[in-house]
Amino acid sequence: MSVRVCRALLGARFPVHAMAFHPSLPVLAVGSGRYNGGYFFEGELLLLDLETGAIKSLIEDYYGGRQVLGLE
Repeated sequence: MSVRVCRALLGARFPVHAMAFHPSLPVLAVGSGRYNGGYFFEGELLLLDLETGAIKSLIEDYYGGRQVLGLE
């Protein structure tokens, strides 16, 4: 019997559209966003350190027209 453990919990402000693991580092990139119904898109590009659980946003102002739909 295998036991599954939650290693990290990410609370994104917007719907998550894409995730990609770094090929050699314990890092997960998470792209999120949405259309706000007007002229702008809102979103974030987050880096999650899988060893420490630390999260870093790579877009300072997420109201500046950003939406991340895909990652490689």
